Amino acid sequence: MHPIFKSWKSELVMLTCIVLVVKLWLAGRFDLLADEAYYWVWSMEPAWGYFDQPPWIAWMYSVARSVGGDSALSLRALPVMAGVAAPWILTPYVRHKRLYLGWWVALPPLFWLTLFSTPDAWLLLFWSLALASALRGGRHWIWVGVWVSFAILAKYTAVVLLPLLWCAAGGREWRAARWAAIPPAILLLPHAVWLWRHDFVSVRFPLSEGLFHPEAPGLWGLAMHGGGQLLFLTPVVAMVAYGWMGRRARPGSRAGEAERVLGYAWWSSAPLAVCFAVASCFGPPEAHWLAPAWIGLGLGLANDRGASVRWASIGAWSAVFGSALVLAIAFIERPPWAQSSLARLEEGRALANEVERWVLPEGAARRTEAAGGSRLVYAERYQEAALIHYHLGIEAHAFPGCARDDQY
Repeated sequence: MHPIFKSWKSELVMLTCIVLVVKLWLAGRFDLLADEAYYWVWSMEPAWGYFDQPPWIAWMYSVARSVGGDSALSLRALPVMAGVAAPWILTPYVRHKRLYLGWWVALPPLFWLTLFSTPDAWLLLFWSLALASALRGGRHWIWVGVWVSFAILAKYTAVVLLPLLWCAAGGREWRAARWAAIPPAILLLPHAVWLWRHDFVSVRFPLSEGLFHPEAPGLWGLAMHGGGQLLFLTPVVAMVAYGWMGRRARPGSRAGEAERVLGYAWWSSAPLAVCFAVASCFGPPEAHWLAPAWIGLGLGLANDRGASVRWASIGAWSAVFGSALVLAIAFIERPPWAQSSLARLEEGRALANEVERWVLPEGAARRTEAAGGSRLVYAERYQEAALIHYHLGIEAHAFPGCARDDQY
């Protein structure tokens, strides 16, 4: 260790500060993505639910707008800070702490999903908090219920978290673990009432995109899912992680607290990976589906020993190289094969420039009263309508009956 570092804590705190600065800088460099613009539209009318997501993301946009305005940096600052803080939550239960924190920095699903203001960033934070509270055990199980409630309000993937943690707890901890059911019964009640009054719209939508998609890909979806994980995580990381899941499916050889931590790590990751692998046969898979599972996988590998730790470290470095390559492509002249993917970072501004030419009166500035006026723009997709609203200040909606409906 370099002499300027007195302990692993000071070393990793410095690394965390560097990562925070870099991510905040990146957060301010890119325009809002289409989905981010739609969450921004939601935040103007806070509610207990929305068309295709739970309400937490819109609430956080409302907080960000009231504090720092509507800039991309302001809207992304909170999830960026949440993503930087999340890995520290579980470090007391980690043997190889540098590997675990490096896992968060290196892995694309953990690095990139906490760079943009999406529900996934908050899901990862509350997932980590719930897992840490379960590891503390005893009276802390009541906090497990609180964090699970917030995670569900962020993204519905978290509905499986409490049952998985109960499976990890087993009979030995059941008397304390059962108290975790109380907070969700209270905290989720308003959202449940909203769902009942709105025909469970935000639950039906993700199910229609996944398990009940009209064009189920079948086994080809499973191949797409596996290939997506290999590319998204880098082959080394994906193979060592899936190898660890398979090996840990057998009873562990360790005893005491070390085995307990590995058990929670496996239960919070492997069943989720299996569920989404099955789901990929019924709906087109998306690479970020598995993001919460990579928390448990990182925890498990960082508490393992032997070849798994060495290969996990090699994989983390390969993932760092992959993320650096993506950044380089985003800021330099882009090769043809990257144009379509990276266009999403600039589509809002390009769309706004086109619409401005034929909608705004001559001399009217964007996002002003003169720009808004009584004008109304219809777009084919709700994402495009949200981008127009965000960039120009003009009310925009998805045209009724054309593609997906918008919130209103």
